[in-house]
Amino acid sequence: MSGNKVEKSQKGVRGTAAFTEQLAKERFEWYSFQNWLERQDEDEFEITRINVRFPQDENGDYFVIVSAWVEGVQCVGFSSGITFLEALDVTLRRIKARAIKWKKDEYAE
Repeated sequence: MSGNKVEKSQKGVRGTAAFTEQLAKERFEWYSFQNWLERQDEDEFEITRINVRFPQDENGDYFVIVSAWVEGVQCVGFSSGITFLEALDVTLRRIKARAIKWKKDEYAE
């Protein structure tokens, strides 16, 4: 095995450990958000789907698309972040703070 493969393998392990550590830190916030969603008054909005698009190149952001029913209309809202976890965190915080801007989903079936 060449030195490059060992370094790449070790980098992957460190990256995985850092990702796992960050997930553990975020876990409480996500459980809190789930509980908040379950108590949410559906008359305001009801989230039906959250999709994440991965960056298209090295410098791209993770792009989050949130689908919801807002006052009886299918809508979408958008958010992003430079890492996967940041994109989710920013999106969840914006939803909870009611700071996400909803627009009619022109592609809704």
